Amino acid sequence: MSTDCETLLKRMLVLNPLKRHSLETLMRDRWMNVGYEDAPLAPYKEAKPDLENAVVTEAMLSMGITLEQIHDSLTNKKFDSVTATYLLLCRRLRAKSGSAHSLLRAAALPRLALGREISWARRVRGRSMPAQLWPPGESPGLPRL
Repeated sequence: MSTDCETLLKRMLVLNPLKRHSLETLMRDRWMNVGYEDAPLAPYKEAKPDLENAVVTEAMLSMGITLEQIHDSLTNKKFDSVTATYLLLCRRLRAKSGSAHSLLRAAALPRLALGREISWARRVRGRSMPAQLWPPGESPGLPRL
């Protein structure tokens, strides 16, 4: 092990947190940047979400979420289902880079799919299913683990 690496490890493994080197200091260490002198290691900066994406907002409105809920969750950086939905829809929009219509249609799919599952479950419950289709203890709607 090189002396530079040993020095870096000693800086990291100090018991007293007040005397321990910060991550920024460790990232600037010579050993951490060997071979990357042109572009030294830098802290990760998360991209700021687009808080005024009209397409995503419209999709969320079609799901029954109000503008007040969206605005409150995003501006207060709440860790809730509204923020999660907004960020997931933004990610889907970026990944698909399709039309706004496809996102709005996709936003309505969970409700439609849920309705199909419920109606399918009602039909299945009313019939007697052959025992050999599912092992004991498993239901027809749940995947095997």
